[in-house]
Amino acid sequence: MKNWIFILALFFSCGNDEPMDTPATPHPHPSAEDADINLLFLGNSLTYSNDLPEIICELALMDNVKIAFTSITKPNYSLEDHWNEGDAQQSIRSSHYDFVIAQQGPSALPESQALLLD
Repeated sequence: MKNWIFILALFFSCGNDEPMDTPATPHPHPSAEDADINLLFLGNSLTYSNDLPEIICELALMDNVKIAFTSITKPNYSLEDHWNEGDAQQSIRSSHYDFVIAQQGPSALPESQALLLD
């Protein structure tokens, strides 16, 4: 079960920066204490425009898995931007996450690849 979360996160984070035509209707999410899995999403508009956290939650519910999540996403943000801002570290220190899903964004340029590896 844990592997499909990682695979789906990779798949959906490869989308474009355009919002979805019809976003999914959000369902109530369990608290971190009541959830089977607690996730932290770090990323940019590729994560929130494609509604990745909600898609992951809906797919998990099909297997009766309850997911709680926190999403720290900002437009045109790299992982380095999140790191420098400090919200990601503060969230990780203050909560227990089973997984952190980090989305860098496009890495076609050599500079972007170096930044991602860093």
